[in-house]
Amino acid sequence: MVTAWRYFLSQEPQLWKAQQDSDHEHVYRPGLVQLTGSVLERVQRGLREDGARPGTKRTAGSPVRRYEPYSAGLKECSHEVSMKPVNRDRLFFKVRDGAFSEARKALEGAKIEWKHSSLEQNFLFFAAARVRPGSEQLAKLCVKMGVDLAETDKHQQTPLFYAASRGNATMVTFLLNLGFEPNFQDNIKETPIFYAVRHGHKEITSLLIERGASLDVVSTAGLSPRNMLSDSQPDMLQTTRKRKAADSPDVSCPGASARSLLTKWEWGQDEEEEPQDEKEPVLEKASVDIVAENDEYYVCAAVHNCAKRLRRSEREFAGDHAHLHTGHPWYGELQLKDASSLVGVPLVLTNNRLAAIENLASGKCTNQFTLAAVSASTNTIAGYVFASFTTDVLDIGHCKVDRSHQGKGLGGLLLQAAETNARNKGSDHSTVKLSVLETNEAAIKCYCKAGFKTTETSPSSFPPTACTKIQWLRMEKGGTDVASLTGVGVDDLAGLRNLQTAAGALDESWK
Repeated sequence: MVTAWRYFLSQEPQLWKAQQDSDHEHVYRPGLVQLTGSVLERVQRGLREDGARPGTKRTAGSPVRRYEPYSAGLKECSHEVSMKPVNRDRLFFKVRDGAFSEARKALEGAKIEWKHSSLEQNFLFFAAARVRPGSEQLAKLCVKMGVDLAETDKHQQTPLFYAASRGNATMVTFLLNLGFEPNFQDNIKETPIFYAVRHGHKEITSLLIERGASLDVVSTAGLSPRNMLSDSQPDMLQTTRKRKAADSPDVSCPGASARSLLTKWEWGQDEEEEPQDEKEPVLEKASVDIVAENDEYYVCAAVHNCAKRLRRSEREFAGDHAHLHTGHPWYGELQLKDASSLVGVPLVLTNNRLAAIENLASGKCTNQFTLAAVSASTNTIAGYVFASFTTDVLDIGHCKVDRSHQGKGLGGLLLQAAETNARNKGSDHSTVKLSVLETNEAAIKCYCKAGFKTTETSPSSFPPTACTKIQWLRMEKGGTDVASLTGVGVDDLAGLRNLQTAAGALDESWK
């Protein structure tokens, strides 16, 4: 036991070196491992007492209990020291730098509320800073274990700062999809894009700009991303935005508790299905019938054995509609049933539901279908469209583009595929109908571009506890001339703005 204890103490220089070599060094100063007086005293007493009997050896048949007081004392000391926050720090670095199996084991054996003793960071920070394979799986495990998404560290930074600084595009995308704000400022008024530019990560810089990172935020040192890029990477200033830049928010992850709850449901944590990190269905282009395609995607007339994967997109579809409202104070109070019922997605997966998804996707239903969109680069599912039809009308129920593929024109391709597939199945429809929330401006622009116009409105179930409801817009294409019914067209969203004036009163009514 004495030898084991000395070995434990000998590891301190290695921990010190790991901390010095850490990329976290720019935001903290490492501290030495210190033992409390009471623990150190007991260790020293145990060493003295053990050494008071030099040459003492256990003979065959002698009772083990002769040594139990000393062994028990050392075990007690070892346990007390190992549970101290400063000695948990090695677990955090294991999550960041260790082999995936070791990192996962360390995380599963820890308490998710633990924080690094110096940095005041939870495990999600270290998963975000990981550059070895497995960072996203470890981050998902953090969320499933209940990590607090709203936590910032001693420098008021979030995990997104570390993913950007380390050039981890997978984690930057993951954290943005999880709801982390790209324009949240740390205690020197810098945002994640400062660190991406500073370390020369062009892919990360482009991704953050696309997702709404402001180039005009000014730090306490008088720097801005625009000025930094003008000096080092002027070509990045031409990056096309998919989302407009917003003001710096007061919180790092709005509605963190609701976001965490919805995210775990989206991942199917409570459903009996394969883990998300297992291999996805691969749909080779040569093995499927193509309804519509472009350079990046193709839409299949029928797919088989993909029901569980499509169910994941279905859950994300419900989450997307809930997350549209993160800026509202009532968002943090949302429950799973609120999000699922809004868009008609069952909260719980049953065998009947799974069979229905399979039948729709495999083309076995007469007047309904689900078409899967596939990424040409990975041959994996990127979204879907669900529709039903009669002789005269095609009704689009869901048009879902998975988050990592949004903003690339896939929504329009899915609408085109739905029309083509309905006609292939015998429909002679002259009108296409769909519904969209008035708060979903990106989808509305997509539908307007495809020729849809608003014909009527109706209240949704959002927000669940307020009297004034967000409106559903019923949109149509073809049939009678509906242009005179509203002012919403391809280049004219004034009608939408008028409809949204009622939604502006929601926050006040909630208060």
